[in-house]
Amino acid sequence: MKVPGRSNQDDLPLVSIHIGGVFTSDEPTIVRTVLGSCVAVCLYDLEKRIGGMNHFLLPMGECRNTLPTSYGVFAMEELVHRCIDLGAQRGNILAKVFGGGRVLQFPESEKSVPNANIKFAFDFLESAGIRVATYDVGGVDAREIFLFTDSGRVLLRRVVVQKDLPTNKKLPEDGTLRYL
Repeated sequence: MKVPGRSNQDDLPLVSIHIGGVFTSDEPTIVRTVLGSCVAVCLYDLEKRIGGMNHFLLPMGECRNTLPTSYGVFAMEELVHRCIDLGAQRGNILAKVFGGGRVLQFPESEKSVPNANIKFAFDFLESAGIRVATYDVGGVDAREIFLFTDSGRVLLRRVVVQKDLPTNKKLPEDGTLRYL
C-alpha cells in the first residue's frame, strides 16, 4: 500500500492497526489506521525517535470476547508502557489525538460514543502528564491517519461518509491531505 502524497516511503515499513491495535517502534515506521467514532492516540519522543499508536473502540468495558486494548483504559496504558519500554522518557512524550467522528447515527450528547472516546483520551493524557501537541477530533467525517514514528508527524486524510453507501463500495475521499 502506498501512503498518499508520498513517493519516497518505500524504504519505511507500513503497519496497519485496527480496533484494539497498539504498535510502537524505535525504528522508522509508518503506522496507519482508519477511524470513525473510535479514537487513535499517537505518542512520540522526538529526542529518542520513538513513536506509537493505539486504536480504541470505547473508553471502558468488559473484556469478555474482545481484546482488552479495544478499550481506552487498557489501550492507553499499553501504549505508554511500550513507548517507555523502548526508551522514551515520560517527560519528553507528546501526544496527537484523532477520531471521535459521528459517522454513525449517534445522538449529539456528551455521553455519545464519539464524545466519550474523545473525553477519555484527553482526560487520560492530562492525568498521565502527557502534553497534547495537536488533535483533530469530532465532526462527522471518518479519518485515515499515518504516523511516522521517528518524527511524530501524522498525515491525515478525511473520508466523507455517505450514509446509504453499499458496504462493498469504497468511501469517497475529500482529497484533503494534511500533515499534523
